[in-house]
Amino acid sequence: MIELQQVSKTFHKKNGGVTALDNVSFTVGKGNIFGVIGASGAGKSTLIRCVNLLERPGSGKVIVDGKNLPDLSSSELARSRREMGMIFQHFNLLSSRTVYENIALPLELDKTPVSQIKTRVDELLALVGLEEKRNDFPSNLSGGQKQRVAIARALAARPKILLCDEATSALDPATTSSILSLLKNINRKFGITILLITHEMDVIKAICDEVAVISDGKLIEKGRVGDIFSNPSSPVTREFITSSHDVAVPFELEQVLTESSNGTDYPLVKLRFTGKLNAGTVFSETSRLFEVDNEIVAANMDYAQGIKFGVILILVKGTQENVQQAIEYYKSNNIQTEVLGYV
Repeated sequence: MIELQQVSKTFHKKNGGVTALDNVSFTVGKGNIFGVIGASGAGKSTLIRCVNLLERPGSGKVIVDGKNLPDLSSSELARSRREMGMIFQHFNLLSSRTVYENIALPLELDKTPVSQIKTRVDELLALVGLEEKRNDFPSNLSGGQKQRVAIARALAARPKILLCDEATSALDPATTSSILSLLKNINRKFGITILLITHEMDVIKAICDEVAVISDGKLIEKGRVGDIFSNPSSPVTREFITSSHDVAVPFELEQVLTESSNGTDYPLVKLRFTGKLNAGTVFSETSRLFEVDNEIVAANMDYAQGIKFGVILILVKGTQENVQQAIEYYKSNNIQTEVLGYV
């Protein structure tokens, strides 16, 4: 449905050029939800704006539904853009128009008959759960309600593709969850292909089928979300996963934690599990093989596409020799293992 082939984009300034995208290539399958994640300034917004040619790439191909958009005439490009809806971080609603009128705007511009506009807007208000807000102005809406209006407006012309530019970044966690659920429902119900960009790994984990990681304008890695979470190949991706899925040392332990062992205390160990490795099995094996106790202090476990991953803090109790053997055993099982201190 969407294919980028070696897309590059440089912004030229008086003191030189800034490369926003550097030979970026990936494919988004029809009906999939594809996420692009990166830090601020990584090139995410430029990338998504190149998909509908709001930004024209300096080189490369942007193929949407079989058409290379940079090769199209102005009229052909306009027709292709009608098949792509877009929602933004800050909603971009017209303050002088009601909810109903904001959703109706694309249909009015397309000279759709009034009766058909009413039918379509009523359908969309029901879809996003805003029937009672139809005559309200944006100033009277919450952030989540504004984004629901923006989503309805983006869907008005029945697009095949929905582009989401940091669509949940301005929202609180509970509202973000509801918007992501709505997008997932739209994808399932209508088969709309969704391309979204974000700097939040939780967004990727929640609804995406595949993900691409971008840094300094370059594509670092891409793949199915479960595979990326369970086996990240780049430091950038590992940092994103760690930042979104970590666990803090409890305050009581932090107060007594020391950097070195006195020979009788126990190490506080952080274990990061990914893939299909079972934490319970590893703990039982270390207890049996090395006669240690693994006291779980804190844990944060989750799933992405059926693959379990997470982080666990444990106190490893036993003789110094046995404890060290247990720690080496964790490492030999490809568990990221870090001794945080001693208690």
